[in-house]
Amino acid sequence: DRARLGTISFVDGSAILRKGGVEVETLDHIDATLDWPTVSSPAALDGVANWRGQRGQIALWLARPSEALRGEPSRLTLQIKSPVLELQANGEAVAGVRPHFQGRLIASTESARDVLQLLRAAMPLPLALGPASLDARADASAKGVDLAGLQLKLDNSSYEGALSLRMDDDRPQLSGTLATNQLDLRDLLRNMPPVVGRDGHFSRDQIGWRDQTALDIDLRLSAARANYERIQARDVAGALLLRAGRLEASLADASLYKGTLKARLVMAPGETGNIELKSVVEARGVDVGALGWDRFGATKIAGAANVNLTVEGVGASADQIARSLKGRGDIDFGKGEIVGLDVSRVLRRIEKRPLASGLDISSGRTPFASARIAADITGGVAALSDATVQGEGFAINLSGVSNIADRQIALHANVASADSKGEARAD
Repeated sequence: DRARLGTISFVDGSAILRKGGVEVETLDHIDATLDWPTVSSPAALDGVANWRGQRGQIALWLARPSEALRGEPSRLTLQIKSPVLELQANGEAVAGVRPHFQGRLIASTESARDVLQLLRAAMPLPLALGPASLDARADASAKGVDLAGLQLKLDNSSYEGALSLRMDDDRPQLSGTLATNQLDLRDLLRNMPPVVGRDGHFSRDQIGWRDQTALDIDLRLSAARANYERIQARDVAGALLLRAGRLEASLADASLYKGTLKARLVMAPGETGNIELKSVVEARGVDVGALGWDRFGATKIAGAANVNLTVEGVGASADQIARSLKGRGDIDFGKGEIVGLDVSRVLRRIEKRPLASGLDISSGRTPFASARIAADITGGVAALSDATVQGEGFAINLSGVSNIADRQIALHANVASADSKGEARAD
């Protein structure tokens, strides 16, 4: 420990890391100075080097490097600055056969996507990964890193929680729990390939799928508020599970326009490059009038709705999946109204002038007592099996089909006068 060492300068040097005799990493064009007076004294390394095409600065200080090399903890301070990433670590480190670090970790980047590319990590999902920073208590080893007390900023959202990245299985595994006050889904999903093209039809582009040997994800996420454009939700709780190429995204609970929403989406790679899709949506008491105004800037129906939808399909593109869809959907209303149509007024005018045609019916409102629409979906076509609207003095029965893939709908409405119970009158 008392042996004298000194100061070593590296000029345009290189360093190679081998594991089991195989070269795994290389540092090029190293210009650095190592100041280590004696074996037992602190050591400091300052300099620059190239790693995977990036020129970065490094500053490393070890309080007792001799103890660290013997497998005992030593205080460590590390700073790395590069065009892609800035990183600081301050804690205790152990070198040798089982390297280990415990302490505070701070990192920031202008592009999390560029960092993943630098680390040669496959991007498993088409998420927008822009500016990011983290501050956490880290526990790192050769098998992975655990981040506790995590403060994470990603794009325009801030998260708290814990993350764990494990490297000791067939594939890297990222798991954890994150919570945020505000989640901007449009910002997060802005790199998602469009489902509908500019021509107004479902995209015929092949759905790119991830490398099944890449990163697996098991993530729980909660948000006090979440928005997609003008659509707002509160108290959102969901999960994202990605394993061996199979994606499962679930919305356990969310408050949406005075109601609640639950949903589940499963996408898995199938044979011959196809994607197998299954989806379930359940909504209770959602104010579809307010939802319509926020989503489309207008609404044709208002009221609290209960929705159940179950569909599945398979295909290599969104268009192929839409043409293969099968399942069932239904929507039930209590009291509500149809906007832009006054059925009672139209019926009164027809009673007075039975042979009149071309009546202006696109104005006014029609309150109703109940409404139900149910459809069976086969081969991408939804056929109404039960569709009725009942109100004071009238009853409406609907029939028809909707071609989901071509985004076309053909409906026939039979409107009749009814008694106070909504049953059609014999006359």
